[in-house]
Amino acid sequence: LIVYRYPYHNEERRGSTQRIIDINKTGIANVISTIRDVSVVLSIGLDSLR
Repeated sequence: LIVYRYPYHNEERRGSTQRIIDINKTGIANVISTIRDVSVVLSIGLDSLR
């Protein structure tokens, strides 16, 4: 079974690595957009406090 599955294993690993990279890219993009949103909200909040 291990020998039978082995040819597929590298492809699976490469696919999952690519998926992890994609998730990291979208995660970083989400974090950046979240930081932007928070900074916009904070600046609006500070303006309204003044």
